[in-house]
Amino acid sequence: MRMEQVMIRSKNAEYQKLEVLKTNRNKRHRYGEFLVEGVRNINQAAENGWQFRAFCYAEGRSLSDWACEKLRTVKADRHYQLSEPLMDELSGKEDSSELMAIIKMREDRPEDLRLSGNPVLALFDRPSNKGNLGTLLRSCDALGVEGLLLTGHGVDPYDPYG
Repeated sequence: MRMEQVMIRSKNAEYQKLEVLKTNRNKRHRYGEFLVEGVRNINQAAENGWQFRAFCYAEGRSLSDWACEKLRTVKADRHYQLSEPLMDELSGKEDSSELMAIIKMREDRPEDLRLSGNPVLALFDRPSNKGNLGTLLRSCDALGVEGLLLTGHGVDPYDPYG
């Protein structure tokens, strides 16, 4: 299958979809996709086998060797080339990211967890603050927790600002 290249120079329907993946929890889950921004986050998604749907980058802006390598080696269905002002607006950073990715959500199934014979798990019921969720995720990682289970209605773990 050939990768599609899409130019976005106005706030058309394609751009509006990118915006809602960034800002709207319900639509993120309806589309089954989320926006990832930042070198570390994109690298970790690629290393952990997440399915990339698309990459976004600014038309005419030179890309680093890292970004060129990701575009060349990580399979994605399409590449969005946005005008520089639209890329800057979509980016959540003061210095606009050079590369963002749209990634497919995984189906959350307990049987897919890869656990040891005597796993350490954590349970977080109704996380109400994305900062707390981020802190808990980092703590679980540091302590060797093999799985974090979220219950109840709380913050969206796919929120790019989380």
